[in-house]
Amino acid sequence: MKRLKKVKVLAGLIVLTLGLAVPAWADTLIDIQGHWAEKNIKSLVEKGAITGYPGGQFKPNANITRAEVIVVLVKSLGHQGRAESIDTGNLPFADVSSGHWVGKYLAVALERRIVPEGKTFRPSDKATRAEIATMIISSMGKKEQAEALTLRPRFSEELTFKDVPSNHWAASFITLANKEEIIKGYEDKTFKPNKSVTRAEAVTMTVRMLEKMGKAPSSAEEGEYSGLIIDCRG
Repeated sequence: MKRLKKVKVLAGLIVLTLGLAVPAWADTLIDIQGHWAEKNIKSLVEKGAITGYPGGQFKPNANITRAEVIVVLVKSLGHQGRAESIDTGNLPFADVSSGHWVGKYLAVALERRIVPEGKTFRPSDKATRAEIATMIISSMGKKEQAEALTLRPRFSEELTFKDVPSNHWAASFITLANKEEIIKGYEDKTFKPNKSVTRAEAVTMTVRMLEKMGKAPSSAEEGEYSGLIIDCRG
């Protein structure tokens, strides 16, 4: 009987604690305050789509890898559950084994046509602007729309950036990503398709994608916990 009372008291304390406004753990990141992407970083961290590093750092200006981009996109789109259950035994990439940490997310990305099949994936390579533009447009379900652009007689006239010619492998995806206002170019009218993407840039592009898809991260008041409240009373 005493044990049951203790359990009820503990359960009540849990409900009380979770029911209060508590600091979101994104607010503990020590290197994003005042950063131009602070709001977007907090949004995706609270969504559980990306995490920081030990010691409270997020490293917003560090480059993001191709594998990390895949994880962010899969989690942002709400496919975490599918990633936990999907079979990774048939991955086509020689450099990503079934037990690789990105394997389950990459399997979902293949299933959702976020990335195409190939001999290698290069998971540890830094993601480029051209690559992330392609992944994001594919994540939005607009791969066919992008590919159709190249069939237009005047496709070359639709190109915005002087360093992305019509025969560039990602030209149509970059063009569409720019039209969707996901990724912008530079003042000198270049896109710099081979430039590496930072964690802050990847987060911002992902948030823009979610907004376009009507899946923007929750706009909970800053400093409040926006997660699940578990009622353990009984």
